[in-house]
Amino acid sequence: MGLSLFLVMLVMLFLSRLILRRGNYATITGKGFRPRALDVGRLRWPLVAVCWAYVGLSVFLPLGALLLTSFQRFATVILSQTACCSASSSPPSPCRWSASWCGSSIAATCRAAG
Repeated sequence: MGLSLFLVMLVMLFLSRLILRRGNYATITGKGFRPRALDVGRLRWPLVAVCWAYVGLSVFLPLGALLLTSFQRFATVILSQTACCSASSSPPSPCRWSASWCGSSIAATCRAAG
């Protein structure tokens, strides 16, 4: 899939360079546009906080998670020797059942090995 997208991109790049090299195109513009600053008054700092919160959630939080997991030995939670997956019976201590054996009901049925 990635290779096919790359090939489509190369063809489109070749076509755009071919068209631009000939010079037979026109740029169509409307009225002159000059951006201006918008005075938001007292909302300036709350809006700055919203912008930084967005940047923090979309950039820094994923990078932090990537950095954190890159220094861990395992990226998943290992439940062997720390939790048991049977609420009805009393398993031997220390419990050596893996998290994959517990399945999706782990939150409801697991308890600390003691």
